[in-house]
Amino acid sequence: MSNGGAELARVEPASGGAEGKTRVVDRPSVGHRSAPEALRILLVAADRIPPAPTGSGSRAIRWGLIDGLSRVGAVPAFYSAGPASRNAAEFAAARAGLRLDDGRFWYDEPGIDRWSDAVTALGAAMGTFRPNIILTYGIEPLRLARAAAPHIPTGIMSIDLEHLPVLYRHWYNLRYGRPKQKLKSFLQTPQQLLFARRVKRDIREVYPLADFVINHAAHHARWHMQVHGRPVLYTPNPIAPLPELPVRRPTVPPRFLLVGGIGGIATLTGLAWFAQKVYPLLEPLIAHGEFEAHLVGRGELEPCVDRRMSRLVRRGYVEDLTNEFAASTALLVPTPITLGFRTRIVDAFRHGVTVVAHAANGLGMAELAHERNALVTSTPEDFAAAVVGLARAPDEAERLGAAAFADFNAALSGVLVAKRLLEFAQPFLRAAERASAR
Repeated sequence: MSNGGAELARVEPASGGAEGKTRVVDRPSVGHRSAPEALRILLVAADRIPPAPTGSGSRAIRWGLIDGLSRVGAVPAFYSAGPASRNAAEFAAARAGLRLDDGRFWYDEPGIDRWSDAVTALGAAMGTFRPNIILTYGIEPLRLARAAAPHIPTGIMSIDLEHLPVLYRHWYNLRYGRPKQKLKSFLQTPQQLLFARRVKRDIREVYPLADFVINHAAHHARWHMQVHGRPVLYTPNPIAPLPELPVRRPTVPPRFLLVGGIGGIATLTGLAWFAQKVYPLLEPLIAHGEFEAHLVGRGELEPCVDRRMSRLVRRGYVEDLTNEFAASTALLVPTPITLGFRTRIVDAFRHGVTVVAHAANGLGMAELAHERNALVTSTPEDFAAAVVGLARAPDEAERLGAAAFADFNAALSGVLVAKRLLEFAQPFLRAAERASAR
């Protein structure tokens, strides 16, 4: 199935099952294969982040995967190791919203700091749910799942290479932090580099415990293929389709949207690049009322970044972005670092909104296609020109947005991600069944 961008690829076992050599094969057309019925999938996390249909990207992709698995006939369950603390009400709301009963949703369980208790508690949940496959969100949940059930086929899911956010945040603090933060970061440079090295070592040592790897960033998936020699699937972050078709109500003058938790390193670096290099090119036109730029997200920018954008409209945190997307001409994604996958791009696509994105974001999202569903640029001048062009040609923004919405439904929806994931996991399930039958 063509999506207008780079074709997806996956690595799966060659003959010999999960322990055999690997080969790269084209992604099959998921529209012509049905998912196995009643396959029981346990998702294991240890970061106390509940699934939610809106809010942070981490919450939305957990909701999207559980929703997608349910829609394709699988039986998902969610397990969170660690005290729920202030998120207890949100966990309870997630359980109700996803219609997962007590035998399929656990939170406020012992965390990994209580290792023996955590292993026992997860083992008890597995005894209740009896999963066919376990999917873990990161390194510590993988260790926990392997300790609790070493013989159940288990995959690890990730987006970033875990050591990279540490390095990017350290660089950001050195470059844009307040004077005390800059000094502190400078003095901590040896420790930060050592910590990043330890995390990278953990990636190399712990990921091979998994039977397979699912990475939601295309370039990081390629890295895992090269380093681990394990079967790897790249697939976009799973985002649930909207319950209704999106409605477009773009404002006059045109409104361009910047979205993200301002504490997140992808958002921070993007806003710093935008403020320093793009905004000065746009400010005269904003001042003349040709268009507006709005920032939606929780948190505060560093003063040296914030004061550069005097005419940026700061909206603060908005729980549901539906109305924001409906009113916007395009989403701006200026993140210039090659880290992970921008969930906000898929969110815009499902709302029928196009994106002006820095080319760095295309490395993680193979489906991002210049002049098909987005405008993808590498320089501040081209980024600013793309914004101005869409402001002056709103019909082109709507054309790109319609293509983005079509591509979401054809290749990016959480339902399709769930189908690909289940297809990819089938050889490992069959290998486990053969082993148990001996």
